[in-house]
Amino acid sequence: MSILTDLANGVKAEYTEVKRDPLFAKIIAIHEHRLHFSAKMVHSFMTRQLVTAKKHELWFVFARRPLRFSLQEFHAVTGLKCVADGNSEETNWVDDGGFWSTMLKTRGKISFETIRKKHLQEANTWTRVDRLRLVYFCVVGLLMAIDEKSFVSHEYIRHIMDIDKLRAYPWGLRSFDHLVDGVIKARSDLSKPSYVLQGFAYALQIWIMEAIPDFGIMLGRKLNEVDNIFPRCSNWTGAARAGFQEIIDLEKTLRKNGLVLYSFISATGNMDVIRDQDFVRTDEMRDERVDRMEQLISQNHDWSKRLWEAEEPVDTDPAPASAPATAPASAAQTESEVVHNKGGESTEDFRTPCGEVTSSSGSRTRKRKVIDIGAEQRKKQLLFQRSVASADRGSECFMRNLFAEYEKKMTEQKDEKYEKLASDFAKLQGVVTELKDMLTEALSRGNNGESSSQSKPVSQVNYEHRRKAQFDVSLDKLVDINLTQSSEINFGENTQSYLFRKQGHLSQDSFVPGFDPSQQSKDKSKKSQPRNQKAKDKNTAVENVSKEKGKISQQKNEKAKVKPKKAEHVITEKDTHEDTSKREGKAVKTEPNGSTKDPKAAEVDSDTEDVLKVLACLTRPIKRRPLYSDSDEDQDEERYEELHGWSQTFVDIKVGPMLLTWALSNRVVGPGGPEKWLKNEEIDGLLYVFRENTTLKRWDVDRVGFMNFNFACCIKAAYEQWKSMKKKFEVSEYLMAFGKGILPAHGRTDKVWGVDFDRIYTPVSVGGNHWIALCINFSERVIDVFDCNGLKRYREVDAFTHMVPRIMKEVQTGETKKNLSVAPYTARYVPMRDGMNETHSDCEVYTLKFIECHALGRDVSLLNDENMKYARYKIASDLLQAGRDEVLLERMSRHVTPEFAPTETIDIGFIFLLVFLLQFP
Repeated sequence: MSILTDLANGVKAEYTEVKRDPLFAKIIAIHEHRLHFSAKMVHSFMTRQLVTAKKHELWFVFARRPLRFSLQEFHAVTGLKCVADGNSEETNWVDDGGFWSTMLKTRGKISFETIRKKHLQEANTWTRVDRLRLVYFCVVGLLMAIDEKSFVSHEYIRHIMDIDKLRAYPWGLRSFDHLVDGVIKARSDLSKPSYVLQGFAYALQIWIMEAIPDFGIMLGRKLNEVDNIFPRCSNWTGAARAGFQEIIDLEKTLRKNGLVLYSFISATGNMDVIRDQDFVRTDEMRDERVDRMEQLISQNHDWSKRLWEAEEPVDTDPAPASAPATAPASAAQTESEVVHNKGGESTEDFRTPCGEVTSSSGSRTRKRKVIDIGAEQRKKQLLFQRSVASADRGSECFMRNLFAEYEKKMTEQKDEKYEKLASDFAKLQGVVTELKDMLTEALSRGNNGESSSQSKPVSQVNYEHRRKAQFDVSLDKLVDINLTQSSEINFGENTQSYLFRKQGHLSQDSFVPGFDPSQQSKDKSKKSQPRNQKAKDKNTAVENVSKEKGKISQQKNEKAKVKPKKAEHVITEKDTHEDTSKREGKAVKTEPNGSTKDPKAAEVDSDTEDVLKVLACLTRPIKRRPLYSDSDEDQDEERYEELHGWSQTFVDIKVGPMLLTWALSNRVVGPGGPEKWLKNEEIDGLLYVFRENTTLKRWDVDRVGFMNFNFACCIKAAYEQWKSMKKKFEVSEYLMAFGKGILPAHGRTDKVWGVDFDRIYTPVSVGGNHWIALCINFSERVIDVFDCNGLKRYREVDAFTHMVPRIMKEVQTGETKKNLSVAPYTARYVPMRDGMNETHSDCEVYTLKFIECHALGRDVSLLNDENMKYARYKIASDLLQAGRDEVLLERMSRHVTPEFAPTETIDIGFIFLLVFLLQFP
């Protein structure tokens, strides 16, 4: 492949033109994507061949499962023409006086080595057609695995003289036959230290990576995770190593645990076509053993107990003992791969990366190898997962018995402890009964004025003697009680009555002079304040908020030289509330700040203190960000004043599918707001506002729709169903309702995808702890992904790339529906700036702002963590304004829920809990 690097540098324009030619574009893509060759992987499969009578097929065994490599698999991997239709017969070439015509006339000799050293330097004097022929000639040499120092046959030169005939020639058939012959010839050389494998061995390696997905993960990674890409050689990249021991370990674990592999591969998928009639050869030999294997594979036969006979390779040309067998030096640089049998790593494992300068000598010892970032981590993770999954049932039974024995032992210990505790409690109960009787007798003697002759002072009690006695208490060991004032004590009187009789009053003051220096005495004038401490704190906080708000309003009015009209409106509302309360006969209390409050409102829950902190945050001046226009500053300030006023009413407001409550507003802008996650309720509520703004032409956007969280959940469920039954899958009526504008039910648009809408927006939950936004463009068949973390979400986005085109086709009519394709949409990830969502709690806010800004044509790159707090305030304000909008209230009153629509909002936490529980039997 390194010859392509020289061509890209020497004849760049012609190389680019050939790269765009569908004939060899996918073969050149292997070089462009930096997929490196692993000789050890290919050699390990060379030693696992099944010897059959087939001339044009190769069979291999891995983990006791048979795998076929035929012309059908070669076509699926390379995409080359593999059928000879008779249109590519060699004709007489035309002498145009160029380089290649002269080479044919003079029967000149040419090799890849002379091309590197000589002809590339002279190519600038050639005609453009001759330079194109040079690139085609080199690609053909790669497919046919021509040695670098060997002279190329003039047959290939005659093929490139006519470009049209070159494109019609079955290069896939010719290259496959050459590779099969090379594999069969190399069977006898497998025991040698090294051997030369003739043919396009890259096709064999990519087939291994496709047939056994675990090897694909080990050696590289796919550029596109779509189920089927044709041809498959253009979808791989990577330069990972694979040692012999790692291959053997992986085979052992997969043999025990079962594995996912595909014995048959075609251009349309895996295991869907056993034998394509287009690739059947008329001269193929029949082998009944192969027919039986194909029959068992189609019946999903269990191969785990199958034992395959081994055949030692026969060395037909043994090397002398004095000289080790080595491959020619030129073979190390060409497509004839040198395969080493040693256990250590070799420099022959990888090809020269594209774009790297190499020496003209062809030696590989001085070439630097490209490091595949993350390759070792992927390989270790794969081997660890397979080793854990392959734990045999013996160890599982051992662990179960171990836990059962431990549980039995713990149960016995608990029973012993309970018996001992019950015995001790019975003894203690008897001692308490005995003490009670003795104390009653002593008290009765004291009330009668009798004095015990055996009275002893308390200080004379021998504590050690009492400690040794434990529960053996008798009358002789009890301490007599000296009751000198027993006649003044009434044992039926409680403590409060005794204090009132002795002191005449009961003090309620919690301040004790001299007890705690940190305490301060409260003013006596505060005794008239409410006894409920929470209500008192709330009134004080509201007073401070009102003072701070008055200062801000006064500063603003001094600058604008206008009177605060909004404050008068607030006072009017308070006066109206006071008059209404008086008319209803309710007791109204006037607070120090002039506000009125029902005494019942003083009994509030613990969330009131958090709400007061919210009000304090809303009255602070907010720093403007360039993301939002400064022309509406006065309007925004008035909206914050209304939000502040609503925060004192304790009234829930209906906003489309949600209810604006204290708990919801506390999540959006509550104390520690940036640390609280939003839920799908407020996300659906704001998307409802977006839909209404678009329908009522309040936004200067057209042909744009907004979905809800339920839409994303339905797409994911349908995608899982589609993967399990692709041929029988049908789009449900519920999903088509989204495409027809019937859903979402709140803010119903009745607009059809592709007819009335050019693009839609939807929020998507990722793993239950993260949110992203999608913009689905129907006209461009592209899905833009907005993720504040800047990660690739292949698993979630693939559901939309496959399901959206199917819904789009179903909702169309007539010829439009017939001509629409269900091919997957292209996912395009929008680049994000660094340092976003460092709090790990603003991804929902980013998602809503991404949708709003992109729909309105604003620059989403201006979003950052600094203006997320303002964005939260704006979300709460938009929801409040929507709940008080007369037009929206009238539209909400006419809302009718469709028959198949859910009546309640889906809770995302319940969904992920259900998915988690379903994972366990």
